Amino acid sequence: MNDRKPNETVAMNPADRGDINRFLANADAVCALMMLPAVTTNDWTSRAAEAVARLHPGPSRACVMLVAGEVSGTEDGSFRIESVGVCAGEGNGQDSAGSDEGLTMRVRLERVRNFGFARTPLMMQDGFVGRMSGLSRSWRETSLGRVWAGVPAGEVLIGVCPIEGVPGSMVVCMYAGDAHTPECSLQAFGAVMAVLTKQTAMMYRSMGCTDGVLRWLTAREQDVLDALVDGLSVREIADRLGRSRHTMHDHVKNLHKKLNASCRGELVAAALGHSECGKRCSLRMPMVIEAPSDPIQELKPSPMVRSNERSE
Repeated sequence: MNDRKPNETVAMNPADRGDINRFLANADAVCALMMLPAVTTNDWTSRAAEAVARLHPGPSRACVMLVAGEVSGTEDGSFRIESVGVCAGEGNGQDSAGSDEGLTMRVRLERVRNFGFARTPLMMQDGFVGRMSGLSRSWRETSLGRVWAGVPAGEVLIGVCPIEGVPGSMVVCMYAGDAHTPECSLQAFGAVMAVLTKQTAMMYRSMGCTDGVLRWLTAREQDVLDALVDGLSVREIADRLGRSRHTMHDHVKNLHKKLNASCRGELVAAALGHSECGKRCSLRMPMVIEAPSDPIQELKPSPMVRSNERSE
């Protein structure tokens, strides 16, 4: 029986408050990811990194890469980077990527060409999340590990997921909270990774980039699309950008072609992250690789795992 009096407040256990804050941060990250455009805007991966950085309400760092071409599970399996985004945030996804730290991380990330640790075929098929320290003893010496050299961060988590409907392409995400705060759980990171992967697949499909090669909007096309989202007419867009109406009409026509849109409403919907393609993209939880006693590079799939695969 509840003996509380009306309007009586109950003191919250500090541990419960911490859990609630983490749950809210997780929900905030998912909401931000759901707002990513279904369009290849030039800031797409940066916005994705800002969304992932919301996983912790305090200072955090997040990196997002869209890559293609990695076909083997060996350590030297190489890939091509399509786009990178970095958020070196002070909290709640507030990006300071323009800081020295953020710029340094971005430059290092753009030089990455392989993972530096082996992956099993099952990991690459289903996608996975894990701790960098659990995937390789010498992870700090890998190209991915060097991205974090000198960065004041706690345990670095990594997620790698194939992009549905785009063979050979993957979304790679690394995340770390502040060194003095509890780390995000792998399960929470995996759930956020699942949403990021679905949104990535929707963006690729909406733009017809199923060959893995992204066709980016030009800076001017992005300006025009942003203005359309703001509700401006072509005349008003021309005035805002200091261009002729004829030129603006050409940009709008190009947007219709690139986004396969038949009307202005479809352009705006895609810019706001709404696309019919999204209904055909599944939401799948990646494998969660808990820290093993030995690095994953020394593990092999067990016969039990293979048996389960066949039974499915």
